[in-house]
Amino acid sequence: MQKKKRFGKREYFLALLALVILVIVFIIYSYYTANKVINCGSDVDCFVARAQACKPAALSFDFAGNLLEYASSDNCVLTKKIASVAATEPDSAKELFDGKEMNCFYEKNNLNTDLIYYLGKTLADCQGDLVDAISAVKTGMSEIDADEIKVYLDEFYDRT
Repeated sequence: MQKKKRFGKREYFLALLALVILVIVFIIYSYYTANKVINCGSDVDCFVARAQACKPAALSFDFAGNLLEYASSDNCVLTKKIASVAATEPDSAKELFDGKEMNCFYEKNNLNTDLIYYLGKTLADCQGDLVDAISAVKTGMSEIDADEIKVYLDEFYDRT
């Protein structure tokens, strides 16, 4: 009969080291997979579900020729951006809104979906140059033609 080989200290150390490395790789993989930005395309339901859970997601859609981009983050911040204004919109609207964005803050599982469905309806928890542009139009304090922009916003709200 042959004697069983016993593992020495070196073999135990290498096995333990391999196990530790596997655990670290799994933890790193889980972290990056859990916090990966999911591109929801134009699927609002996908975006709302992830945003409610404060998980990173992206949403973009064309609204009457205007490209809107939204993003949610793992720290419960909703970013809304007017990536481009339609060529058919007035120059004053393009100047005021093109490329502007805002960050809106909310609590996990308590996202007011008006933040997603309406561009400027709920601005109390938001900040950024898009908030400033919308506020300027709402108060009529814009240096450019405020009446023209108000018509633009009214039409925009009617389309949502």
